[in-house]
Order: sequence, then structure tokens, then C-alpha cells
Amino acid sequence: MDASEVWWIRKLDILYRERARWPARLRLHHRHVWLFETAFAGPEQCVAGFCFRPGDRMLEAYFAHRWFNIFEVYRGESGVLRGWYVNLSFPARLEGPRQLRFVDLLLDLIVFPHGEMVEVDREEFLSLSQSLPPAVQRAALRDWQQVKDAFRTGQVHLARGRFPGVAREPG
Repeated sequence: MDASEVWWIRKLDILYRERARWPARLRLHHRHVWLFETAFAGPEQCVAGFCFRPGDRMLEAYFAHRWFNIFEVYRGESGVLRGWYVNLSFPARLEGPRQLRFVDLLLDLIVFPHGEMVEVDREEFLSLSQSLPPAVQRAALRDWQQVKDAFRTGQVHLARGRFPGVAREPG
């Protein structure tokens, strides 16, 4: 796959309606993992003290076998790590040429560089999860706990090739 090609990332709600779409460049595809790079182009958006700002550089990891995706956010010009934004979601799926989609399950996690974690929209997720099959609820919450544990133990840094829930290659 050519890293110069533009892909489209599509965020869908639980009813599969598109809620957002943005361009990104594929940096890595290995088995069940896609790593994209993009720049935040919208107006400033703040959630629980974490702000996405125009020009912020983001590495975005999507997983075909995990119930979350991760945005690693860097300050635009300086390149300083600002933190991570994690979405609980159905596993990512390819959808046509150079398109990847994820279905958002509303629960988000913000992780600041100093280690503080803030969970966002838990009540919305709990309300939504009542309409999900029990096996889906269990899988999503299991992976949610695993990604939080991975952040607690320093196992996540996309730019350095550290992806939660992905076995490291030998050698």
C-alpha cells in the first residue's frame, strides 16, 4: 500500500449513520492494525480538558480485532505529545478502496502525558449498551479494561511502535 495515498476514515454511530469523515495517510498496515497520520482540520474541540486544535498532528491506530481505537495527539508546530484519545468502538473494518470505518460506542478515554486518565460519556455508553448483545458488551468492556491497563503500564506509544493488545514481532 502506498503511504502517499489518501484514505478516508469514517466514524459511524450505532445505527451506522456517518457522524464524521476525514482524510488520513496510511503509515502502517500489519495484520489487524492500521496506523494513519492526519492533521486536525476542524475548529478547536475540547473534551474534559483535552483540546483538539487546528494543525494538531495525530497518529490514529485502528484494530480489526480490538474494541477501541487510539488517537495519539501532537501539538502542531512543536510536535510535543499532548496525549491520547481513545474511543470504545466496534472493531474497525475496511469499506471499499482506501476507506476504513468504525462504529463509535460513545465511551471515551483521555490520557494525558503525565498519566492522568479521564473517562468520558460512561452514562451514555451504559444506556446504549443495554441494546447490545451480552457477548458484545463483554468483549467491549474486556478490551476497554485492557487498553486502560496498557496505558497504566506504559505500553502505549504509537510513534514508537507500541500498540496495546498486539503481540510484538520477534527479533
